[in-house]
Amino acid sequence: MLNLQKFFPLFKSKKKIILLSIYFIVIITSILIVYNSEYGSISQNELLYMKSNDPEMGLDFFYLLQDSGLTLIMFLLICIILPNIITSDFLSYNNNRFDNMLITRTTTHKYNKMTKRFNFFTTFFLILLTHLVTIIIIHMFCFKISFSMNDIYLNATRQTTLFSNSLFISLIIYIILSSIGYSLFSNFIFSLQTFVKNIYLYRSLGICISLILYIGSSVLTKCLYDLTGNTLLPTFAYFINIANIISPGIIKSPILNNNYILFYIGTFLLYYFITFILFDIKEKNKYVYDK
Repeated sequence: MLNLQKFFPLFKSKKKIILLSIYFIVIITSILIVYNSEYGSISQNELLYMKSNDPEMGLDFFYLLQDSGLTLIMFLLICIILPNIITSDFLSYNNNRFDNMLITRTTTHKYNKMTKRFNFFTTFFLILLTHLVTIIIIHMFCFKISFSMNDIYLNATRQTTLFSNSLFISLIIYIILSSIGYSLFSNFIFSLQTFVKNIYLYRSLGICISLILYIGSSVLTKCLYDLTGNTLLPTFAYFINIANIISPGIIKSPILNNNYILFYIGTFLLYYFITFILFDIKEKNKYVYDK
């Protein structure tokens, strides 16, 4: 049985270390740039007053950063790096037939299952680490991350209580759901190797596909709403929007009743089944090395 630990050496290459280093440097820089653009024009005294009277500002800023419409550079950066974390290595294995040596120890089905699992958990921990780094940078350089609520804002609609009345539990749920969503999206991009064999084209798929699925879904939803006058078909069309699972509850449609739980489940199931079908096609097209 092929062990998942066999794939860990892929992270030891200088290119991968440099790529991940650049990724986190840009993430940190983007956080500080957005902070300066949002609050740089406010006087120090006024900003200190706001921070002292609203303990939720740190979490508010964290959720602001999750809105890909406001911080597009972070969203695009993650989508650029997803195909390049690990799955591009698997495509290289396939192109040079090195994966045949690994498959001879098991079967094509088991090999594909392990590569999908490895990519899923690799992406999960990368996004989880990205969220944690974001929170740490906000706490150190922007606002203190606090889980206490100011009575003045108890009745206000804020993203800090999106999933629970507890700020801490809501944050944990968001981070977990977002990390799972990105992991599924990463596996979806991985499944596109069924049709895309060129390594350079594949490396750019994350950014291309993410823009199509984000912008295209919004355009399609608006067109269907204008044509039908109801929300049934537009709701199904909005399931295509990848933002529903990578930033659940943050990106909202201006024309639909934004039930973020419904959109998360619908989008998750859609991409899960598409990914499953594409991997199944890939497996059937691959020569089976069963013992």
